[in-house]
Formats: sequence, C-alpha cells, structure tokens
Amino acid sequence: MMPSDARSSPISSSVALIIRANRRRASSALANISPTWKSPFLLQSNGFATSLPTIGRTCRTRSFQRTVRRVSTRLLLIYARMALGVAFLSAVADRFGWWGAPGARNVAWGDFRHFLAYTGKVNPYLSASLVPALGWFATACEIVLGVALIAGFHLRWTALLSGFLLLAFATGMTIGTGIKTAFDASVFSASAAAFLLAAAAEPSASRARKR
Repeated sequence: MMPSDARSSPISSSVALIIRANRRRASSALANISPTWKSPFLLQSNGFATSLPTIGRTCRTRSFQRTVRRVSTRLLLIYARMALGVAFLSAVADRFGWWGAPGARNVAWGDFRHFLAYTGKVNPYLSASLVPALGWFATACEIVLGVALIAGFHLRWTALLSGFLLLAFATGMTIGTGIKTAFDASVFSASAAAFLLAAAAEPSASRARKR
C-alpha cells in the first residue's frame, strides 16, 4: 500500500494548477475591466478576494459628487435667470415711476418721458419720430424676457434673446454716452451672463425626454 503522502501529492499538484489557472483568468478578466470600475478592486495575495465594501463606498462617493455638481449647476442657473429677469423688470418699473419720481435718489428716469429722452440720447442716429416706438418696443421686450427668465420658460432661447438685447443696450450706451457708462452699468457683463446662461441651459426637448 502506497503512503498517503504519495497518493495525495498528484492531487495536491492538480489543485495547485487549477488555483494558478484561476488566478491567471481572474487577473486577465480584471485587466479588461474599464478603469472606472477596476480601481475599487483590491486583490489580496491569494488572488481571489475583492473588497466589495470599497466598491460600494466609491460608487456612493461618485454618485454624491455628481449630485452636488447637478444641484450646484441648477442653483447657479436659477440665480442667473432670477438676477437677469429682476433687473429687466426693475428697469421697467423705474421708467413708470414705481421706484420714485424723477430726480429722486437712486431713480434713473422716474417717468416714461425721461426714459424716451434717454432712449434718443443713446440712439443719436435714430429719427426723433421713431424714438417713442423704439422705447415702447424695448420696454415690451424687457417685460416679456424678464417674466420668461423668472419663470424659466424656454430658457435657452429666452437667455439668448436677452443677451442680444443687452448687447444692443450696451452698444447704444457706448455710441450715445461713451463706453465707460456701459462698463459702469455692467451691461456688457449682463449680456455675457445671459449668453452663458443660454449655453448652460438644457434644451426643452431634452428635459421633456428625461421626464
């Protein structure tokens, strides 16, 4: 009768070969995993153990980071459209005297007559007979765009049109009163913010698909 050690030796060798083959297959499979998912795996010395809690923690961390980014972006978009929309409506309120009478502190115009005089000043190339039409047109645009920005209605197009309107205001101020007044009133900055808002806003069709 053969010793037990002699009988078990071939079996032990076969088991060892199978283990080594499994290790090689596991290493090869791990090498084919994308870097995003390979990094949480912590192979131990036996070649088989993986740290599943590490995978879970990494997934939760990345999910949290994505959520924070989404929330931060959404809050910034809300802040931008509210600031632009309220600025439009505040300017309209000023020209109708809702912020105070002409000459009052921090009042730009105080009534529509003073606003039309300013409109003619920043559009010196325009015929005097067309100034009232331009003044009312600009007022209507500011009311519509201001309300649409606050409501978030078709935000991409609303922000884009707001950017062009503010750029037209800045150009008129530069021609009529000098570029310093446009810079001091931050009209170029507001126009740039509107264009950035349009670029960052999610298209309505894409938002509808997500719902």
